[in-house]
Amino acid sequence: MHTLCAWTNFITNADNCRVDKSGASSEQTQTLSSSGDFLALLSALSIGLVLVAGVRNIEFFNMCIRSTLNIHDTMFWKVLRAPTSFFDKSPVGIILTRFTNDLCTLDQNLPSTLLEVLTVRKRLEL
Repeated sequence: MHTLCAWTNFITNADNCRVDKSGASSEQTQTLSSSGDFLALLSALSIGLVLVAGVRNIEFFNMCIRSTLNIHDTMFWKVLRAPTSFFDKSPVGIILTRFTNDLCTLDQNLPSTLLEVLTVRKRLEL
């Protein structure tokens, strides 16, 4: 309500919207009619939004990196534990090329695919 009152005061230049800071009706009210108060409020909200979005993006990409590292470790472990006949039939160059191409594809496609999955999931929950 406090933000709505400040916005209304700024747009209409009206001084009749009074807000009680405690949320209850009392005689001590504050009027937010100056544009400086509004700009400070808007700036604080904007900075908060940028910080929250930045932290969310950093955590999202950290999650993607952890997922890729986990898949890399699993693939590497499986290749190390493969029977000797696998290495007799497949040259090392082919194994290395396949391994690196799969990880490159994973690194390129995982963030966008995961973001799409999370977006669709969120829309289905609404």
